[in-house]
Amino acid sequence: MRLPSLGRRYRFGRRYRFGRPAALVAGGYTAAVVAAGVVAATGKGGFLFELLSFEAGSDDGESPAGWPLLVLVLAGAAQGWAFWQILRGPVAGNRVRRRGAVRALRWALYTDLVLALLVYRIIDFSVPWWANILWCLLKLAIVLLFHRVLTGASRMLRFTALAAGTLTMTASAGAQVCEALGLQAAGELLSSALLDGMLWSLWTALVLVAQARDGRWGRTTVWAGALDLVVPLAVMPLVLSLSLSLEVFGSEALTGLMIVFQLLNPVWLARSAHDLAGSYPGAARRKARTGAGALPDAETARVRAVSGLDVHQLTYLIDDVCPAADAVVRAETAQEEREMREWDEEEQRMCDEAPRHRPRIRPATATRVEEPVWIDYGVLEAYEETEESDPFEDGLLDLAQKNGLAAALPGHLMVRIHSDAPTCLTLETYTRRPPVETRGWQHVVEVGYRSPGGLIELGDPMSGPEYPDLALRGRSGDYRIRVHYAWLPWEGEKYGAQRLLVMAYPGRGDDVVVHRKRTGP
Repeated sequence: MRLPSLGRRYRFGRRYRFGRPAALVAGGYTAAVVAAGVVAATGKGGFLFELLSFEAGSDDGESPAGWPLLVLVLAGAAQGWAFWQILRGPVAGNRVRRRGAVRALRWALYTDLVLALLVYRIIDFSVPWWANILWCLLKLAIVLLFHRVLTGASRMLRFTALAAGTLTMTASAGAQVCEALGLQAAGELLSSALLDGMLWSLWTALVLVAQARDGRWGRTTVWAGALDLVVPLAVMPLVLSLSLSLEVFGSEALTGLMIVFQLLNPVWLARSAHDLAGSYPGAARRKARTGAGALPDAETARVRAVSGLDVHQLTYLIDDVCPAADAVVRAETAQEEREMREWDEEEQRMCDEAPRHRPRIRPATATRVEEPVWIDYGVLEAYEETEESDPFEDGLLDLAQKNGLAAALPGHLMVRIHSDAPTCLTLETYTRRPPVETRGWQHVVEVGYRSPGGLIELGDPMSGPEYPDLALRGRSGDYRIRVHYAWLPWEGEKYGAQRLLVMAYPGRGDDVVVHRKRTGP
């Protein structure tokens, strides 16, 4: 039997790829802040300060009251909003194949985000000098990748940003090295080249201008970056001045403002990476398509000669009011959608033309998942929750890495596959042990699994169960799970899609049997 579009209906049921868990985290945190604010109003503000600062025992012994308490609660709500922006991921159902500099930039931004949050925001860990140098090199890579990706921006803007960002990160790394080697004079000279952070602010401002014009990034992304640039340069000095001279603001207002400010850069990093993952209306293509060998008129040439601005770069800013620009946007949007459909259809053909498994004995159930399977973190998991088990702490991933394909513990089953290729999935359940099959497969591993509840549903660990139950008519107890894996060649390429067959049948034993060692990547 064929599964009728289960995967696609489930994915398009959410606006964002990780929307549900992100909403749970953000909503839970915001609710906890509000509850802690209510408790703080009674004179016990310790928990509120711990929530806001992520530091145990951060209470200063005094609980705020009145509007200062409201400021802190609002700052906590802003922190919950930031968690949502960071954790929700890209728009669901909008997976677009990104390669080269775009894909490298996304992962560089995510890496910078994780390091910034874990090291400086949550753990508050003092990193050694060599780690700071590596971090400078990561940021230098981001500078270079933005230069490659922002091809729609003017040459002047791009190369000015490249120079400012490269000089900043090179000087920062050099200053770290000089400090570690005791070369104080050289380190101070390099630090002075940074102009108190003004060069990095210039890079940020130029990148934000390019993002705003590009069309691949949303308004929230650009505004988060702009506020991250403006708040420390203008807002915070103003608030601090008024607080010291006129006593208009108390320490709670400064604390709340600091909390909000610390969120802006992580939100910009996350949103910049998220927005690059989805489809966009071809904003990088700035040519208006009026025919081969045709475009620019005398006025366009005059504007370019006087200001260095290609007016076609404004296409995606004026399409709501300019019919000609709207026609360009519509044409390029249609082209992008056509390319996405063709890509989806090609992936579907891969699985449609994949060899069908012919069971050697009659299975109790057999499902060939109709649509190609996509996952984000390289694993399919089935998890049956019990009081004794914790899927995040049981070390199952380490066990799966030993044979490279599958592992199981009571209530937790894991299958490893490649995250950047579609998977053609077949699931079969038997009443008795099926014959071992290795022909046509590149890797075959069998593991023992104990089902506490008789519900073995594989799925993406971030999305939850998505595929039919492997348990035999709801039977709990001991099972053997046999996993078969192979790459499918496609149009002259050795590695097109992945073919995955998972068999389950009642059987005792928790030993791992490798029926065929891996012969592919």
